[in-house]
Amino acid sequence: MKLSRNTSKLNIVIPITFLVTIGFFTFLPTFHNELMTAWDDQWQVVNSYTSGGWNWENVRNIFSYSYEGQYSPINQILYVFIYELAGYDPAYFHGASLLFHLLNVVLVFIITRYLLEKKGNKTSSLLSFFVSLIFCIHPLQTESVAWMSASKILLFSFFYLLATFSWILYMERQSRICYFLTFLLFFFSYGCKEQAVILPIWLWMVSYIYCGKIPDKKLLVKLSPFLLVAVVMGLFFLLETKTISILDYDERKGYTSLQRVIFSFYSVTEYISKFLIPYKLQYKYFYPMPIGESLPIWLIFYPGLVIVAIVCLWKYICKPQIKIGLAIFLVHIVFVLHIVPIGRNHIVADRYMYLSIIGLAWIFSYYSWLLYNKIERRGLKFFIGLLITVYLFILSVLTFKQTQYWRTTDALKNQVESPLKEK
Repeated sequence: MKLSRNTSKLNIVIPITFLVTIGFFTFLPTFHNELMTAWDDQWQVVNSYTSGGWNWENVRNIFSYSYEGQYSPINQILYVFIYELAGYDPAYFHGASLLFHLLNVVLVFIITRYLLEKKGNKTSSLLSFFVSLIFCIHPLQTESVAWMSASKILLFSFFYLLATFSWILYMERQSRICYFLTFLLFFFSYGCKEQAVILPIWLWMVSYIYCGKIPDKKLLVKLSPFLLVAVVMGLFFLLETKTISILDYDERKGYTSLQRVIFSFYSVTEYISKFLIPYKLQYKYFYPMPIGESLPIWLIFYPGLVIVAIVCLWKYICKPQIKIGLAIFLVHIVFVLHIVPIGRNHIVADRYMYLSIIGLAWIFSYYSWLLYNKIERRGLKFFIGLLITVYLFILSVLTFKQTQYWRTTDALKNQVESPLKEK
């Protein structure tokens, strides 16, 4: 029994140690990156709130008002803490971002391992390791880690994932402390980024995975306060940031609803393709057409492509692991598909994939392992294993290289302008 416990501990400690180590060295160049003085850092990080210090008036103002259309007081408090510690030294700011990314990697490992174990998966440790590894080192994560203004994504995800783990403990132990802790972490997460409003939906999904069936009415009642708070938070965000006017939204001022729906299919396709082949990643992916122009015919191809893919893969989509992976991906990406206009001048962004990537990593890891186990010939088995290893190594190398684009303002400017010059 003692041996079993020690083995179980090693199955957690060893993977986590490896994940943290590989993540640290992959993103090590970020310590040498400067603050992006032409890419939002000059007002999001360097501002009067950050330099205002620890006094009651400054802290009160941070929590009382949105700043430049964004409400992220917890993230701003982090900036104040770092500034008090080391001024505007970029290394400390980037070190904090990397720390929260690595903490998120650990939480993803623990949560996915726990959920896979509840489903009776005998390889839960291995699969959760690969899901977490992809989450850790994928080039799509670079923007969130290397760009200081995107730290709100890391911080929001940290409290979001903590809330998820707290909810799992609540379902297991029926502890009131865990329930209220989940609620508290929900508020902390929203205090970092408005995307936290999707947490109630996510907790329902986690409940479904945990129970292996649709949650009963009792559990739905427990989730209803979260949903109510999420609706209030969402309305607050829309009104406070003035991204839309509920009373008089005029589509002539932007893209039509039909265009935005078609854009969403385009975006989903882009995210999946960038996950599989992270080639030519950019800080900004502009809309494929200016406002007011008619919809290009080639864009209509994307809804058709998605529908055909669903029809052809329906047999596989219905399988539990695919459904879970797709659900994780879609629930975390739908908020940033711009179906509802939220005042962004780019249609796709690498940072939007930060949590969504877990779903695609879940599918990739599961079916890579399934393919590996189905092969009986040792030579071919070795080749497939080597191929997967090389692919993961390439992801890490590409991420290491991608961090270089965030070293200086000019380096990032050249990366943004390069595809525009090609066009």
